[in-house]
Amino acid sequence: MAEEKSPLDVIASLYRLFGEGRIDETFDLMHPEVVLHEPGDPSVLPWAGRHVGHAGVRRFYEGLSSGLSHIVIDPESLELRAVGDHDVLALGTERGVSAKTGRSYETHSAWLWTLRDGRIVELRAYHDTAAMRSAFAE
Repeated sequence: MAEEKSPLDVIASLYRLFGEGRIDETFDLMHPEVVLHEPGDPSVLPWAGRHVGHAGVRRFYEGLSSGLSHIVIDPESLELRAVGDHDVLALGTERGVSAKTGRSYETHSAWLWTLRDGRIVELRAYHDTAAMRSAFAE
């Protein structure tokens, strides 16, 4: 039997897979009933809102893909901090380019991940949505 990864290891793996574009593999790290909370107005930021389950996460990823021509979480800025036994706080700089306008944004973000039994059950994201919104404004 494989040893269960620590919450820090799971979240580090998630960011690595995301950065490498290996999106389908991120689902292996998530509980089937995972819930993502992404701030912002979904009519402007297509990935914003509450996303439930793997189907919801897939819609979240589709929103990122349709709304952004480029997104990166700067690996040099990424800090992962254990918060208790089940939570990981990730801090970092996110940069993106609106597919609609071609304008870019940069936000210093925080992501609070909750894990149970070695799998992600919840994400609460905190971004400068005003900076993101300005990249989408026409």
